[in-house]
Amino acid sequence: MGLPKRLDSKQFPLVVRWNARDGKMHRVDRKQDDVGNWATDLIDITKDFEAVMGMKNIEVGFIDFTSRPPDFRMVRLGGEVGECPGDNFKEGFRLRMRLLNGAGNDVREFSSTSKYVWQSLSELHDEYLEERVKHKDKLPVAGIAEVVQVRTTSSTFYRPIFEFLRWVKCPELTGGK
Repeated sequence: MGLPKRLDSKQFPLVVRWNARDGKMHRVDRKQDDVGNWATDLIDITKDFEAVMGMKNIEVGFIDFTSRPPDFRMVRLGGEVGECPGDNFKEGFRLRMRLLNGAGNDVREFSSTSKYVWQSLSELHDEYLEERVKHKDKLPVAGIAEVVQVRTTSSTFYRPIFEFLRWVKCPELTGGK
């Protein structure tokens, strides 16, 4: 009989990332080689992006992406966020999604501190609130309708414009593969 799994071993969630600088959605795949070294593969899923969005369980709060692993200080949407806990923290959101079709086939975490991605998710959430009464016990499947360029005085960013493709019975949105 082998030893049980250590309680202090870290379980990192599988993630999806939006790169606001290049306007791409990436599935972040982590692989371990034969000697235990980890490598990260960024898979561009922008064109294939299709996911069941966990709109019921969006969290908002503060995220420090400079720490490893990232430090999340989140509350469910509608909860009291409180004061910013430190200089490296930025306002952000986090939700779970199940990737579908060409984007993948597993549960991932999507989080961001980009105000442009926040705006895109906010617009999608507004649509969710309007449509959910017609789709009892279902969650929306979203895709990326287009990528919009946003120019500021100092830089150029890109934000996804999400759209609902259909509604499906609520799948399990916990765990990974």
